[in-house]
Amino acid sequence: MPVPLRKSGAPVTGTVEPHRHSPGQLVAGKYRLERVLGRGGMGDVWLARNETLDVEVAVKLLRKEADGPEAGSRFLQEAKAAARLTHSSIVRIFDFGIAERGEPFIVMERLVGEDLATVLQRRGRFPAIHAVRTILPIAHALASAHAKGVIHRDLKPENVFIAQGEAGERIEPKVVDFGVAKLDLPKELQLTKGGVLLGSPAYMPPEQARGAGVDHRADIWSLAVVLYEMVAGVRPFDAKTHNAILVAIGRDEPRPFTELSAGDDELWNIVAKGLRKDRRLRWESMLAFGEALASWARARGAIDDVRGQAIETTWAESVEDLALVGRSIPPPTVRRETVDTLRRPLRHGRWRWAVVAAVAAVALIAALVWK
Repeated sequence: MPVPLRKSGAPVTGTVEPHRHSPGQLVAGKYRLERVLGRGGMGDVWLARNETLDVEVAVKLLRKEADGPEAGSRFLQEAKAAARLTHSSIVRIFDFGIAERGEPFIVMERLVGEDLATVLQRRGRFPAIHAVRTILPIAHALASAHAKGVIHRDLKPENVFIAQGEAGERIEPKVVDFGVAKLDLPKELQLTKGGVLLGSPAYMPPEQARGAGVDHRADIWSLAVVLYEMVAGVRPFDAKTHNAILVAIGRDEPRPFTELSAGDDELWNIVAKGLRKDRRLRWESMLAFGEALASWARARGAIDDVRGQAIETTWAESVEDLALVGRSIPPPTVRRETVDTLRRPLRHGRWRWAVVAAVAAVALIAALVWK
């Protein structure tokens, strides 16, 4: 069974299928392969050099054992999904095409760092405030994706990459691998047959585990599971087999992480709402979930997220832009719950100045009239 590579630049270990590609090979006439960075569900990710621009990129190539029209269609869907998104916390897609041997490839930005699963494995659970500051950019990125009609459907620690800036000082969590994303497109390809599950059992919501249709609230559940694991050091639903995990997700209630001496009651209530089995009872939007986390962090003295971006600015000033382009988020949710909640301090400030200006104008006119 393939062993996934988690740390960028580390050698591939374990028993793996042989690569159909080799170092030095040229893809599409311009991407020179150098070494394997990692292995995903369908493809190998290579460090490569764009010989035209003389810059490093990551090239994802379909593995030989994943050949087939469905895998190729998912590759195309991944490229289309990520290419629609321009958020700084979503991996950037530069190119897509068909290589010389007929397999599709995706060219992405080259990330340096390691995924969240590796970080959790190495260091264990996070202090609650650090976990929230790390997850806030991911919540904002997913809110942006939902606004553009893209649902990830496979969010898990392996698909959150903790990237480092060029100087090694700035940290930028990024959502990667949109291979099973759902796109809100007029003629979306049907990539699964009835009853076939896509996603990772430990992080999928009950409706996805049942094989039912999913919407943006599936990502809310998955993000809540990831945050729970970061805070508690264990997953809220776990078992020895995939089937047992799916049963637990549908039947059991998660243990509050406060019972594990992690987080606090307010944070648990926020996460617990994201883990409601009835999706109608979860946070109505990723924006609402993120704003609740942002408010919790601000109340505990955090002024910025792990990227160094001001939390208040990120969650107050940009939410209107997300709402304006919203497609998969129900308009009433964005209009009533999210925009009103997030913009309340700013709106009140604007009205206050508007009243002051109006009073001043009336006073000036009165003075001129009675002069």
